[in-house]
Amino acid sequence: MVLGIITAHILKLDLPLKWVLTLFFGLCILAIPLLSKVTRLNMFFGWMATLLFFVLGIVLINLHRTDNRSDYFSVKCQNKKKLFQVRIIERPVEKNKSMSCVVSVLGVENETTTGNAMVYFEKDSCSRQLKHGDLLQFYSRFQPIPSNTNPYAFDYSKHLAIEGITHQSYVRKDNWKKLGNDIGALQNFFSELRETLEDLLSKSTLSKENQAVAKALLLGSKTSLDRDVMTKFSGAGAMHVLAVSGLHVGIVMLLLSYLLKPLKRIHWGKYFFIVLVLLSIWSYALLTGFSPSVLRAAVMFSFVLIGNEIERENSVYQSIFVSAFVLLIIDPFVLFKVGFQLSYLAVLGIVFMQPKIYNLWYTKYFLFDKIWQISSVSIAAQIATFPIGVYYFNQFPNYFLLSNLIVIPLAFAVLLIGILYFSTSWISMVGDFFLFLLDFLLSVMNFGVGWINDLPNSVQKGIAFYWFETVWVYLLIFTFSIAFYLRNKRWFISGLFGALIWLCFIHFNQKRISESNQLIAYQVNNYNAIDVFYGRSNLFIASKELKKDNALMGFSIYTNRYYRLSSKQEDCYMSLDSLNDVLRVGKQTLLVFDGRKSYDSIPRTDIIYFHHEDYLPENLLEQLEVSRTTVVLGANNSYGLRNFLNNQKNITVHDIASKGAYTLDF
Repeated sequence: MVLGIITAHILKLDLPLKWVLTLFFGLCILAIPLLSKVTRLNMFFGWMATLLFFVLGIVLINLHRTDNRSDYFSVKCQNKKKLFQVRIIERPVEKNKSMSCVVSVLGVENETTTGNAMVYFEKDSCSRQLKHGDLLQFYSRFQPIPSNTNPYAFDYSKHLAIEGITHQSYVRKDNWKKLGNDIGALQNFFSELRETLEDLLSKSTLSKENQAVAKALLLGSKTSLDRDVMTKFSGAGAMHVLAVSGLHVGIVMLLLSYLLKPLKRIHWGKYFFIVLVLLSIWSYALLTGFSPSVLRAAVMFSFVLIGNEIERENSVYQSIFVSAFVLLIIDPFVLFKVGFQLSYLAVLGIVFMQPKIYNLWYTKYFLFDKIWQISSVSIAAQIATFPIGVYYFNQFPNYFLLSNLIVIPLAFAVLLIGILYFSTSWISMVGDFFLFLLDFLLSVMNFGVGWINDLPNSVQKGIAFYWFETVWVYLLIFTFSIAFYLRNKRWFISGLFGALIWLCFIHFNQKRISESNQLIAYQVNNYNAIDVFYGRSNLFIASKELKKDNALMGFSIYTNRYYRLSSKQEDCYMSLDSLNDVLRVGKQTLLVFDGRKSYDSIPRTDIIYFHHEDYLPENLLEQLEVSRTTVVLGANNSYGLRNFLNNQKNITVHDIASKGAYTLDF
């Protein structure tokens, strides 16, 4: 089924539901002689079952795609300003100048529609009050979310497309009104409870940093986290603590399993135990906002709990795969989400590898044993997730063992003390005592994470895996794991041979890069940036403002450098504002044309890059037509100039605003 989902997503295959039904009934017919112990059809039955699940994966993708439906909202509005009716389906997120909301578009004018979209409401006192479940009406225009065309950069539009979101809109404060709220009573109860608990933390004596971490760790609210805190946790390899997911749900399940264990001793106690723990897990999921990561974790641990309690052989593996199957049936696009991949790989790594790693060393001392137990869990999870982590984030936390030794026990303690504080806050003396403990634990956590982040080389940045490298590394991990588990030399030699092939690829790829030269004019909002690569060195041309914006540089430029240079730093930098000379790019020449300066003529050049240009004098236009120069238009040129040059048949034009990044190999 997974192969069917991947194939349908990449190749855009479309199969009707009748194919699944035909194969299913065919299998039912074949099952009749099989049940009669006629074994000649066993292999054929197996291939038919495999084909059924492959086709099921294709059909699921098409059933869950909404952008190809006739009632999809963008078909009705066609990028024109119209009256929309929407419902907020996720908790709004506060941005610098707006409130970001994921909405379901219920109607356009008087027509009923389907589909989800991203809406940014101008930030004011009213938009700050928006909640999950609010029904809104506004007059605006939806536009497709632009792609990030910079090489190897994270494409936010593709990420949202997997979530079923392809369009966005900005709504001013006077153009919308609230019609009501249709959130269910249960969700409303937990939403109000979460707001009450957040308010309780906000009014407590906790420091701002401790408040922000407490809200994220206990309630799944990351709106108070600033960039410094997230950078610190990310650098220490502890970012997973701030995102309520499998770790938190797992801790809640372990706490409740321990507290409710005596129930198993009574008649029917096991079933009461399962029901109470399941209710608690799902209540916690509702309390923390029912985010996709929490939903995945709740489904997975629900099946793991049930599988463990009914004591079936290999129940843990069966429970994990059944939970994944259920999630894929509900939403096949979840397969392409980073959180799903990391969660299931981490759990499978821990279940399979942790016992083997733990048994490598034995100590009779309780404290050392617990330290080694946590370390073995961290090592197993890291082995299982580091290839995909490197592929998506291009970094590796070197001190992950140390950070997890600090963070995991503290996260366990913070969750326990946090629950006790919430439960007893109305009792003055008791609540103050638990608040003191909570403040102390959070301070220790923040100090420890900050200390690890400040250690030399805490994070190894600049690592870049191609997608096929990531697959190859997982094959190597699988091969060496089997060799270690079976004590088999053939598997081990196969792993060594595979590692040798990988090393050869790295060598020849670096040689290829060293012998290649490339010019890239990036697409960076309203900024201008050019990288000229000479093998494994580069010249960077950009404004000083962009160079100081580390977040924007990371989003648009650094990832490409990781693949070419294994570093984010340039070898040479030239300010865009002070650049006047024609640069040689291999056998060609490049002129950066600043519209804020006056030019009587354009030097003869092969490529000219315009920025800050509003109007092009006629004599310069004639020069461009005669010289056959390639014109590259930066994103901050005027719309009129871009439109005018794009319509000139005698000039070769690449408009970065509409066509994306410009690349030239030389």
